[in-house]
Amino acid sequence: MAFDSVRQRMVYYGGTNGLDTVGTTWERATAWYAPLARGTPRPLTAAAMVFDPVRHRMVLFGGYDDALQPSNETWVYDGTWARLTLTTAPSARYAAAMAWDSTRQRVVLFGGSSSNFSVSYDDTWEFDGTAWTQRLVAVRPTVRGGAAMAFDATRNKTVLFGGSAQLNYDDLWEWDGTAWTQRTVSGSRPSARGSAGMAFDAARQRIVLYGGGDSGTTNLDDTWEWDGTSWTQRSVSGPGPRSAMGFAYDAARQRVVLAGGFGASGDTLDTWEWDGASWTQAGAERPLPRTSHGITFDAARGELVVFGGNLGGASAVNDTWVWRDGWSQRPVAGPSPRYQHQLAYDAARQRVVLFGGLRLSGTTPTPLAETWEWNGTSWTQRSPTTSPSARSQFGMTYDEARQRVVLFGGLGSGAANLGDTWEFDGTTWTQRSTTGPTARNSHSLAYDASRHRVVLFGGFNGSTLNDTWEWNGTAWTRVSSTTTPDARQRHGLAWDGLRQRVLLFGGDDSARYFNDTWEWNGTRWTRLAPATSPLTRSFVTLTWSSSAQRVFLFGGLISDFSTSAANDLWQWVP
Repeated sequence: MAFDSVRQRMVYYGGTNGLDTVGTTWERATAWYAPLARGTPRPLTAAAMVFDPVRHRMVLFGGYDDALQPSNETWVYDGTWARLTLTTAPSARYAAAMAWDSTRQRVVLFGGSSSNFSVSYDDTWEFDGTAWTQRLVAVRPTVRGGAAMAFDATRNKTVLFGGSAQLNYDDLWEWDGTAWTQRTVSGSRPSARGSAGMAFDAARQRIVLYGGGDSGTTNLDDTWEWDGTSWTQRSVSGPGPRSAMGFAYDAARQRVVLAGGFGASGDTLDTWEWDGASWTQAGAERPLPRTSHGITFDAARGELVVFGGNLGGASAVNDTWVWRDGWSQRPVAGPSPRYQHQLAYDAARQRVVLFGGLRLSGTTPTPLAETWEWNGTSWTQRSPTTSPSARSQFGMTYDEARQRVVLFGGLGSGAANLGDTWEFDGTTWTQRSTTGPTARNSHSLAYDASRHRVVLFGGFNGSTLNDTWEWNGTAWTRVSSTTTPDARQRHGLAWDGLRQRVLLFGGDDSARYFNDTWEWNGTRWTRLAPATSPLTRSFVTLTWSSSAQRVFLFGGLISDFSTSAANDLWQWVP
């Protein structure tokens, strides 16, 4: 993790989630989000990264992949990733110490490991943006990986502390661009450790060090500061014991930021900030993992809207979140906690419409027949004279040509499958054709804007279905295709405005979960073969963003190593 002082945001790359090495790039100005980072390096753990403000780009080196193979690749990132082709570079390694020397305008790298800390290095390298140069010095720190390092811009020294080889170290060294000097420190000092977080607080002119591991299983949670002469331990409660976290100074907000790391109970997800006096945990920066929530795109305000859902078991929520280059929670009153409801955006009235869902009375789910609207600021319950009956797991979308929200089917009271069609004009719900698809639940609807049709696919009526239907505002017509997705339920369906196709992803057939991608052009279904895809999942929610020109997917129920709710956000890029 490092701070991009030009684009004014924290950048975080890769790491491990305990199961896999991941290759996602995250950025944070006020909240974390994953931008569409092209040309990304392969997934890497324990890579080193600093920001080069002269060339306006991150510099990333080393790390290891899922096969535990260390890397000696050099990558740069300015919103787009690019690998540099260099004739000379440090040998392949991970857990190297790296810092940006702002006085000499060089990246400084020291040490690292290539085999579980049993083979470590004691070499010093510098990178000027074009070439790596090894600095051959006789006096230097001993071999180690996982050392903490930061550049003290007040004293023009690169400061290195601790690290691990066969043992953990507690020594302090400084590099002035010519020589390494070990500092003899009187008084208290941090204990030996590896993989601690260290950054230079420019506003307070102090090096800040936090945590790290003092053995293979024990992590520390102490906060120390180095003023160039002595160490001072700060007697404050902190984020909790951890090592191998993201740790960098946010110059825009004058805070040291800590993200993730390996804690007492495994990998962590939290973000904390140090202002020189106390640690403060950042507020919830994205929705909790969930399934059966509602999602749509509010075109008037240019943001995704997510409401409610199930956090697992008997745990429904009623929080409202929006996403526009980052998540933001809207702390407003609104519908009661619920799940298996639907959202649709009424473009003519610039309102998000919510209908139905399940409310939990204790542990008993009760279907709802409520209609609510979101205007970007507040929720308002509507009271139309007629309304669809209480239900969940139905399909709902917006017909742009006829300016109506269209609803079909679902699961009613007593777990009865429904086969009715309703339309909402912003004032009144009107029941339409009683003929059409068989009664069902867990199907999906999407509006085909080029052909002015509502498209329905699949669902469940005692068995999973794979039929395709279209609604033209007057009648339902079943359409056929020589190829078709497997029968499924709880999949996602959305309009892809770039390719003028209806996009389908995921779902389940009660025995297996899917992560296949299909598109419907009005005549046939075609299976696509994207290079990367979300994990297999059910209760998929998709929506088309007219401003981003992308289909978005958020959350759902993942079936991979275990079955759990998700809170990841994906973009479909044709």
